[in-house]
Amino acid sequence: MKADLSVTITPDTLREWQREAARLMADAEAKKAQANTLLARVEAGRLLLGIDTISATGGKVETMTPDEAAAFADVDAAEGSDAGPNMAASIETIANTSDKPLTKATLKSRLMTLGFPEDRMGNYFYTVIARLKGKKRITVQPDGRVWRAPTS
Repeated sequence: MKADLSVTITPDTLREWQREAARLMADAEAKKAQANTLLARVEAGRLLLGIDTISATGGKVETMTPDEAAAFADVDAAEGSDAGPNMAASIETIANTSDKPLTKATLKSRLMTLGFPEDRMGNYFYTVIARLKGKKRITVQPDGRVWRAPTS
């Protein structure tokens, strides 16, 4: 006796598949955003600690100081916030419209001219730089100067 291998597809079946696909896509986007946030934090931490590379198994895991944790919280809060000028957007604009690579001192000076307080030019500034670099919105050259997003 042969098994019945027929499948009945109804409009309800298609709608159910479509809803499930949309749910899975939303879950995938949320996971991708979480992964990008963690990778940006790794890059910022790597820069703060002066580490060239991070191995998955080697090295001692250090805890963040309260100031470093606050810097990450500030960056998360700044994205999409209407509470004031967005440093990430300002750095991206300055770097991408510049005729030449800018030193971080020059970039900080321009940000302060735009109204960003001097106390934001420490960990917060470097975290934003690392995040923009990780998202390929700017380039940080080997000598540390900041410039336009990579072309490819």
